[in-house]
Amino acid sequence: MAQVSSLERELGALKQRSHDLQVRAEARKEGLHQEAMAKAAKDTAELTKVRVSMQEAMAKSRMERRRLQEQIQAEQLAVGQKQEEAEECARAASAAVCRAIERAVTVLQAGLEGEGSNAIFSTVDWLEAVSRAAR
Repeated sequence: MAQVSSLERELGALKQRSHDLQVRAEARKEGLHQEAMAKAAKDTAELTKVRVSMQEAMAKSRMERRRLQEQIQAEQLAVGQKQEEAEECARAASAAVCRAIERAVTVLQAGLEGEGSNAIFSTVDWLEAVSRAAR
C-alpha cells in the first residue's frame, strides 16, 4: 500500500506539473498573441503615418505643379504681349520709313522736274521700290 500511496503522490505531482506547464504554455501563448496584436497595431499606425505623409507629399506636388503651370502660362502670356508689342513697333517703324521715303520721293521728283540727273532718278526709283517692299 505504501507503494500505491507513493505512486499516487507521484501521479498527483505529475498531474500538477502537467497542469502548471499547461497554464504556463497558455500564458506564454497569450503573451505572444498580445505581442503580435501590439506589433500589428504599431505597424498599422506606422502605415497610416506613411500614407498620410504620402498624401501630403502628393498634395504638395500637385499644388507645386499647378503653381508652375500658372507661372508658365503667365510667362507665355507676357512673351506673347511683348511679341505683339515688338511687331507693332516694327510695323510702326516700317510705316514711318515708308512715309519718309514717300516724302523724299515727292521732294526729289518736284525738285527734278527740269533736271536730267540719272543718279537722282535712280535714287528715287530705289526709294519707291523699298517703299513698296516694306508694305
